[in-house]
Amino acid sequence: MLSAYNTISFRPAASVAGILGLYDWRIPHLADPATKAVTDFLSHPPLTLEHRTAIKKAKEKMAENQTDFAMVCDDDGNFCGGVCRSDLDTSKQKNYSLRDGLIVRDVMTPKQKMFALSVADLRVSSIGDLLRTLEPIEAQNVLVIFHSNNTDKFIGVISVRELARLFSVPFKQTKGNFQSIITAILARHH
Repeated sequence: MLSAYNTISFRPAASVAGILGLYDWRIPHLADPATKAVTDFLSHPPLTLEHRTAIKKAKEKMAENQTDFAMVCDDDGNFCGGVCRSDLDTSKQKNYSLRDGLIVRDVMTPKQKMFALSVADLRVSSIGDLLRTLEPIEAQNVLVIFHSNNTDKFIGVISVRELARLFSVPFKQTKGNFQSIITAILARHH
């Protein structure tokens, strides 16, 4: 039954010097599927914080989970917004006199002000289409939604940091928003 298939040659592992992810070997092309830029919540569950979480605790949880973004829920466990690490860092400057009493709700982006894209649209779009869509917005993350039975559910996120990693652009060389990372990506593709 397997006679119709070829044998794959083994390679010696003794000379291996490091580890790469499966897709790290190639920087994507602008014509590649836009879904390549999505961090899937099934593979990487998002950090979720209660809206009453203290800023200091939220920063600790983000550091523990090695993430720059968290979903925020209200007292009933319903999604009410999102918060980025930079929101937590700048909270001290925005409300200096209140800094010790600040909670995530004080600095989060409410869901009404967040951006979301449909996974159905992303499946038929290229990375170039995605970059063109993201370029004008002032955000660090865009949620990806799946529509089923008249309900939208979040299934992933597109982040500035992930785009930087995907295209091998040092994140520290960007301003941390889509516009700056897209400028850096396009500079590499010319």
